[in-house]
Amino acid sequence: MPIRGILPTSRTRKFFVPCVQASEDPFEDGDETYYESWYGWILPSATRSWNIIGAFGRFVVPQDFISDLSVQAIITPLSSGNIYCAHFVEYGAIGEPASNHEDFYDWTTISLTASQQNAVANVNVSAVIDDIVSLAFHRDTKHASDDGYALRFHGWLVEYTAEY
Repeated sequence: MPIRGILPTSRTRKFFVPCVQASEDPFEDGDETYYESWYGWILPSATRSWNIIGAFGRFVVPQDFISDLSVQAIITPLSSGNIYCAHFVEYGAIGEPASNHEDFYDWTTISLTASQQNAVANVNVSAVIDDIVSLAFHRDTKHASDDGYALRFHGWLVEYTAEY
């Protein structure tokens, strides 16, 4: 006779969302798009003409989601110093406006160490199962608080509490 175990009531799950595009000046329909290499999207330094650089991705909230969905950007700076960044998350169900709901990590300065992978700009998201979530990480390389060096943008780490 098989022994029945007790299933945990919930557990933490994580998954990675890769960046699907990175470009200059996403607020002004910039036409400069960056391409991914094997080590991530290179977001250039402040030597470029535009100051706002964006990285973008999307995912669907999993079927086993029950609570506590959070999203963090994964980046590796090429030099130590500060970046001035914001992280926007929009989400909604099929049939709703794409930006029906929004959560964000407002513009702030973050200190980073060269060549270390970092999970930054945590956003707690109030989405529900099957919502389509759009992610946008923005950096202002010409802001006084940003040291203007290049960095590698990898994507996002999503963590949530699953049903079992």
